Amino acid sequence: MKTFFVLFLAISGIHFAQTIVLDLEIDQRNSVYENFQGFGAEWDSRHYNLNKVTDDDFKIISKRIDWMKTSFVRIMMLAKWCFVSDGKYDWENEDMEALYRHLDYCQSRGVTVLLTEWGIEREWVQIAGINYVDDNRFLDIIADYLDYFINVKGYTCIKYISLVNEPNYEVQDFPRWSEGIKKLHNKLIEKRLYGKVQIVGPGQSWDDNWFYNSVNSLKEYIDHYTIHRYEFQEKVYNGELKNYLDGMISFVKENDPNFDEKFFFITEAGMADGLSTEQHPWIDSISYGNFMASFAALALNSGVDGVLAWMMDDNSHEDFEFGLWKDKKNGLKTRPYFYVWSLLSRYIPKGSNIYRTFPKFAKLYCIAARVGDDKNNYWTYCLINNSERRVKVNLTNKLSESGTFKKFVYNKNERKIDANQFPLSLHEVKSKDQKLELEIAPNSVYFFTSIPY
Repeated sequence: MKTFFVLFLAISGIHFAQTIVLDLEIDQRNSVYENFQGFGAEWDSRHYNLNKVTDDDFKIISKRIDWMKTSFVRIMMLAKWCFVSDGKYDWENEDMEALYRHLDYCQSRGVTVLLTEWGIEREWVQIAGINYVDDNRFLDIIADYLDYFINVKGYTCIKYISLVNEPNYEVQDFPRWSEGIKKLHNKLIEKRLYGKVQIVGPGQSWDDNWFYNSVNSLKEYIDHYTIHRYEFQEKVYNGELKNYLDGMISFVKENDPNFDEKFFFITEAGMADGLSTEQHPWIDSISYGNFMASFAALALNSGVDGVLAWMMDDNSHEDFEFGLWKDKKNGLKTRPYFYVWSLLSRYIPKGSNIYRTFPKFAKLYCIAARVGDDKNNYWTYCLINNSERRVKVNLTNKLSESGTFKKFVYNKNERKIDANQFPLSLHEVKSKDQKLELEIAPNSVYFFTSIPY
């Protein structure tokens, strides 16, 4: 699943008064990891009915996710939506129908779904008489609804199940939660669901010990590892986020002998500065896009296998303002960071090979992704300049033939979109002798891709 080579990156820097010049070279000696699982977002159906999202509205939303070529989403599930009592279920109520609309979309497009059972211990998710996450009755409900989704409804898109959102906050008792994980694992085996769906976790937030304990004591039960990470701007722009992720991935590698068979996902990603549950003060700013692109670059250069933004759409939760676009009452208007996240999703798709790149200039971040096979050898580069200075990059890729690259630019002065609010490329650049000569404006995100769509 993961293949690693020795890192080599030849970079030199020349400083002029207002411009930095860098030579950046990619060849077979670069460190690379294969089979990236894609960019995506949290996409919940919970308040679609409350926000009166019609089928026509849903077509607009579907068209956006289609354009993004999203390969991976995380979706909320609540046991109380379907459970009635004493082994009885209601599969056709409003909440379930809203969920099916999301799942039907994912099934029709081949989008991988990580279904997260939000929990049972907080008042707003409780079912009468069931109080704890390790209660066999609660875990039976999860196994039963997965059986219904997969074997009755035919949803092969549901690949992963997560037990409780941020369990360090929602459960606050690791032994009880870990017992729930073990019981769920056994119930999936009993129902012959294990393999069709895998357990991911822990999905903790701001509690590394919960993660370490999960690796040490649940490695036989957790098939892939997930974390939530909301990071401060300072730690993204000084590179500390990469050091943190390097440490988390190294811990798994050192303590789980099946590391090579497991993915490491960030299943909620966002900015920590000013964070509240419902809103973020910078979510509508251009700078949020720079931040998320920088976050993505550090994550991929650490070896993260997939990154999900919080969140796809403001319609998912009442009065939340974190989405790539706003809710229906605000016209479904896309936010600036939709531009960046949609390009990451579209042009660094599932199956990409990520070539680690570490420019010597600390304010420049880079993602280099090879897409396709030997016959269709496409490349995407994302370059983020977080400085106040223009950067010239002479990018030589000895693994790629010369070709034409579409160019997208995101900054306060340039963010071209079409009539659908989708990113628009108005420029092309051509490589010569396997080299691209690029200029990256200050405080900007640039994409260059040879992918033909």
